[in-house]
Amino acid sequence: MPAKMIAERKDIAEEDQWVLTPLFESDQAWEELFSEVEKALERYADYRGHLNETVSLFKEAIEFHLGLTRRIERLYTYAHLKRGGSQFPLDELRGAGVDMGSPEPIKRAIDHFGKLVDQLINVYESI
Repeated sequence: MPAKMIAERKDIAEEDQWVLTPLFESDQAWEELFSEVEKALERYADYRGHLNETVSLFKEAIEFHLGLTRRIERLYTYAHLKRGGSQFPLDELRGAGVDMGSPEPIKRAIDHFGKLVDQLINVYESI
């Protein structure tokens, strides 16, 4: 059975393409948020080694992370749909050097989350 192919955006009639303006009004708006996210990534360093100091700081760090993750998801969704989705998402990630077909990225994420939970427990126990 031949491999299933996803049509290139350029090969799809305009009326059948995703409407992307709810995500971003323009490519320029996408570029602006991308720049903001790049700068915001540096804020992770502000929390490193301090998450066990106070519950409010830990909460602030979680809210920062969740907000940044939502913006990254929005950037990814727009870029993926704008590009035309000619590859499946797992293939795109593999092309970017992240092989979600292996358990390694999941293990790294779980290990990282485990460290955050340990820090939260330490904060709780110190109260």
